[in-house]
Parts: sequence; structure tokens; C-alpha cells
Amino acid sequence: MNYIDTLNNKLLKKLSKNKKIICFGQNINTGSSFMGMTKNINSTNCKIINVQDSENLLTGLGFGMMINKQNSIYFLKQQDFLFLGMDHLVNTLNLIKAQKLDKNASYTIFFITTDSGYEGPQSRINKLSNLAELTDLDIFTISTKEEMDRIIKNELVKKGIRLITISQRLFKKPVIFFKKNKLIDSKNYLTEYIKLSNKNLIFSSNFSISYILENRKNINTKFTLANLSNQNFIRTKKIIDYLKKFKKIYFITDSKSLNSKFLKLLIEIKKTKVKIKYFEENSKSLYPNEDILDIDYKEIDLFFKK
Repeated sequence: MNYIDTLNNKLLKKLSKNKKIICFGQNINTGSSFMGMTKNINSTNCKIINVQDSENLLTGLGFGMMINKQNSIYFLKQQDFLFLGMDHLVNTLNLIKAQKLDKNASYTIFFITTDSGYEGPQSRINKLSNLAELTDLDIFTISTKEEMDRIIKNELVKKGIRLITISQRLFKKPVIFFKKNKLIDSKNYLTEYIKLSNKNLIFSSNFSISYILENRKNINTKFTLANLSNQNFIRTKKIIDYLKKFKKIYFITDSKSLNSKFLKLLIEIKKTKVKIKYFEENSKSLYPNEDILDIDYKEIDLFFKK
């Protein structure tokens, strides 16, 4: 099964088990239903409200429902639309936290990260680390079937506020699935998927794990692969101990902003043998392009072999 159909099935099952959730957004149960993300949502127990495209208003609507102890999910078309609701995500959120109302109910903003290529510069934002820094909210990315299982089950209707996002680039691809995996840290959803080395670690973030798996055959050196799902990286002893075990770390993120919290952690634990690969902004970003993270797999091989 492909990525979007698998996610849609899990989303419907979760919503069917939870009563009295309000799901709202622009045409969530009509047309393409967010390209299949909310397909057949009418079959669940949630109340559906189709609303006009007014992101600032809708972001605040979710906070209003939270204050009144109503669980809700705001389905949002794409990441750049979040900027239109930043006033609420920063100022209203701070007021709610100060009054300790953020645990009254569950509020999730569920959206698509437009990373499939040939989009305009506004659509191709993909800067989750910046959003995490500004809002101090947990922002979860879903790349694999295991992440769908855990994040949909544990976070979707959990008390408090969080953002969950999926990759448009992966929609029609077979869902990434591993028979074996190890959850290293449950708060950050740091998961170890491949264990072939005790000294070489490829640490992926955002949606970059797919790049490694699609081109794994081009890396001859044995390595361990771990993926970080929470873009508001929380410093924990489990993660520190895990990173300290490895001699070399190759950090890859297809975000268009660096995960500053992760880099700060590497400095704190004095991990100097680190290579970082991320999107580098240039004039090409102002025009529709393939939007692919250009990774030199020979470079990864050489880094580990030195």
C-alpha cells in the first residue's frame, strides 16, 4: 500500500474510536479530500465542519475550542499557510499557557509539507525547525509506517497542542516499512531502523530518511540509521547516551532550515566528527524546481572510511 492510503486508513481508525472530536478545515470531506488524506472522514464519529480559507481565524478557532474543553483537529492544506496563523500560534498560545488552559482539551494542526517539486516559492516553505523555535510546540513528521502507528495513536488526540505534518513527495510511493525497529526515545520519536555498525551513524530528520533508503546501495560502508520525528528536539539523557556511542555522525535533513537544537546538542557533547547535509537556499529556490535534496553518497562513504 502507498504512503497516503496507509495514513488515511490509520487516521480513520483513530477518529472512529474517539467520540466528540471536531475536524475542521477547507473542504476536508469534498473534492480531493486533501489529496486523499481525509478521504471517507464522514465514516468516522467526528463532527466535520467545512470552512472558508481563512487561516488566522481557523487557527484561533482551535484555541477557542480548547479553552472550552472541546477536542479538535484543524486540517490545513500546506505548511506555508501556518504563517497566516502565527499570531495565534505565538501570542494566543502564550496566553493559554499562562492561564494553564492548554491541557483543557486536545488541539492538533494536521498539514501537508509541499516538498514534491515544481511548486512556487511560497508553497515550498518546509521550515519546520523555524516553526518549532517560534512556537515551542511539538512538530511531528511522519515518514514511515512505524511513525504513522505511533504518532497517530499517541499524539493525534492527546491533551495539549501539537502540529503533525506529512510529506507530499511520499504520497504515491510505497509506504516505508521495517520489520524490525527500535524506539530510542519516545518523547522525540527517535527510532533506529538499521543497525549495522557501532561507530557510524546516519541521523536523519524531517523527511530525509527516504533519500537514504532509496540510495542505500550507493553507500558501501556499514552504518546505523536513526530517524528523528519530533522537530522540536527535546534534550534527553537517552539521546545523549545514544549519540555518544558513535564515533562519526552524518546528519541529514531535507528541511530548509537547520535543526539548531540538534546542532547545539552535538556541540554540548563535544561530537566533532560530524557532517551535515541540508538544503542550501539560492536563487533557484525562487522558481519552480525539482526540490530534491542533492546528496553525494560517495561523500558519505568517504566520511565514514576516513
